[in-house]
Amino acid sequence: ITPLYKTVPGAVKKDELLAQIDSPELARGLYEVRKLEVEYQKLLLEIERSKSETARLAFEVEAATAQVVVTSKELTRVESLTGDGVVSQKEFEQRKAEKAQAEGVHRQREVDLTFAKTTTVGLTKQSEALKISREALLVMNNIDPAAFNDQLLTSALQIKAEADGVVVTRLAMPGHWVQAGQTLLEVADYSAI
Repeated sequence: ITPLYKTVPGAVKKDELLAQIDSPELARGLYEVRKLEVEYQKLLLEIERSKSETARLAFEVEAATAQVVVTSKELTRVESLTGDGVVSQKEFEQRKAEKAQAEGVHRQREVDLTFAKTTTVGLTKQSEALKISREALLVMNNIDPAAFNDQLLTSALQIKAEADGVVVTRLAMPGHWVQAGQTLLEVADYSAI
């Protein structure tokens, strides 16, 4: 126990701080929660990067689709002129190869886009799992998630008065160890007497 803020017979108000207990278990729990929070923030950055990559690849797929259309039209034009002897067989084969290359680039961009979308979905699910794990650790350590986000928590467990009253018994001493369930202070409510 670190400081005890009230002595016998001391008046207390509801939610007034009575004592603080330095808890190694709470410190370990907070460390684990903070570690998960760092991993979660890193994943959020990865998700944003993956979304940007997906958008870039979507644009490249559009460009590759347009290139396939252009090379297909050029091949059709050259093919119609080949029979008349205006265009050589070599030029026809070259246009055919250009169309095949454009189709290959298009397929590769589509595969890259699909992979990027799958990566984004996987990272999003991983971040959701980390968020749930973080919240579970907070609950296991009796930490209010809102309080964890709003302020820097320490490993000191704060004991507050549950109601207005008077301290009638003080069994704990500063610097002593306490066990779970041990009575530290007793507060009596004399307002009903």
